[in-house]
Amino acid sequence: MSTLINPDDILPLQAYEHVREERRRAIIEAKRHRRVGVGEFITFVFENRATALFQIQEILRAERVTDPAAVREEIEAYDVMVPRPGELRATMLIEIDDRDRRRRELERLVGIEQSVAIEVDADEIGGSRIPAEFHFWRETETAASPVNFAVFRFDSTAAGRFADAGLPARLVIDHPHYRAETAFDREGRAVLARELRGELGVAGEESATR
Repeated sequence: MSTLINPDDILPLQAYEHVREERRRAIIEAKRHRRVGVGEFITFVFENRATALFQIQEILRAERVTDPAAVREEIEAYDVMVPRPGELRATMLIEIDDRDRRRRELERLVGIEQSVAIEVDADEIGGSRIPAEFHFWRETETAASPVNFAVFRFDSTAAGRFADAGLPARLVIDHPHYRAETAFDREGRAVLARELRGELGVAGEESATR
């Protein structure tokens, strides 16, 4: 399987311990503008190569994984988080602490994967709507999953509109039992727009975590 993260990118466990706190702080800071709450209890975290690499290193550390084949399996599992050109990718979290309420809400939110989109308005010339495509959707017939993964694929027109700070852009959920939207903040939108254009690159984003 071809991946955007390679085994050579993974630090050995002992070496990772020396830089872990620095990387953790950098990822927390980076996620401030990658986290978008929509409505009462749904949050999207827009991922990239640096966040995926951090997740892999944390899993390997927690499970004390050193076998090269097992490391490769983790890379392949988390590589899906890394956006390809013209994409944004996000983890969607349904965050409800109360167990009984969480169960009830997940039952009500069946089909939510068909209700998520990024919308950009463009006045007289019309707007762009980029529907989410959910990968590895774990919904059953009776309940949605509390954690899932969305891909937003932009054509060149939609990417250009998203990059135009003068046009309103928002993340929208339009489900019968959950209707909400949130405008992207200016700084976070600028970062995501640069990723869509391929301007950050692998080294540029990752350098903050090394």
